[in-house]
Amino acid sequence: MKCGYEIHLNSLGYGCRIGHRCGIIISGSTKIGNYCCLYRCSCADGNPKRIGNHVFIGTNVVIAKNVTIADGCLRTVKRCGL
Repeated sequence: MKCGYEIHLNSLGYGCRIGHRCGIIISGSTKIGNYCCLYRCSCADGNPKRIGNHVFIGTNVVIAKNVTIADGCLRTVKRCGL
């Protein structure tokens, strides 16, 4: 994690924006849709996740379980998928 990112190949859709330069970990089983905005978040565990298009994931969000986040959602809570 030299630059502060750990993002597996083919995890991000096109047009995704990363708002901070450190602290983003996305597992290989996570699929993030197009035009999403990510701020210091972590999708690090091995459970598969699907994050839709045009989703904003705010600072310190941890998506910890096998979840699907619909298109256009705003996630700014501390934990999703309780």
